[in-house]
Amino acid sequence: MSKKILALLIAFCSFQLVNAEDKQCCGKVEIAPAYLHNDVLEHEKTVRSIDMPAVRAEGNWLIYDGLSLKPTILYGSNDSDLFAAQLGLGYCVPWRQFIFTPSAGCGYTSLNTRTKLPMFQLFHLKENFKSCSPYLAFDLTWNFCKDWRIAGSIQYAWSRTHTTIKGLGKFNSRAEGPSYSALLEYDVTPEWSVNFGAAYNVSLDRERFGIRGYGFKLGIARWFYTNTCCSTN
Repeated sequence: MSKKILALLIAFCSFQLVNAEDKQCCGKVEIAPAYLHNDVLEHEKTVRSIDMPAVRAEGNWLIYDGLSLKPTILYGSNDSDLFAAQLGLGYCVPWRQFIFTPSAGCGYTSLNTRTKLPMFQLFHLKENFKSCSPYLAFDLTWNFCKDWRIAGSIQYAWSRTHTTIKGLGKFNSRAEGPSYSALLEYDVTPEWSVNFGAAYNVSLDRERFGIRGYGFKLGIARWFYTNTCCSTN
């Protein structure tokens, strides 16, 4: 159990600042209900699955000459409790209907759950994972027609995880792995949009212990404009 890696349980990446009206945009704030599924892996075999509803909030704000600040918070609860936060810094490069954004940042995740060790006749053990995960990412957004856009993201994270099993002790481990995200968004008005997103993540250590997860979200976003921000023109 000490080798289970939490890393980024699910990575819904922040997508870029582009809108259907070709206005100058400086920021976006979104809130979304979400569903998460995570498989705990040992030697790449599933030993436990965790499903939970969640709520996710994110921001994406241009701070200076194409630089964008991207905070994200996620909380989910069922039999387990999950809290995840991420802060990234990206640089948006607009070209026609596209926006390219390389970024880097760091994520923090905490998961409280229960586990069991049948070989030792131990059941309902309280287990806590805490991880810190620096990452690199690349996002692409395409405004393919009026009021519609799609976006995709690839992220690679390196995680250091601290695992505590009550009554047994504390354990440290390292893992790394990719995340993939996609989003379809529709502008209801220039200031409001709705979207549907999906993500997949896997993070393993050298012994192939870790986490594999996927999730979905349905979000509503508020856009903000200014004459000084980067635009799609």
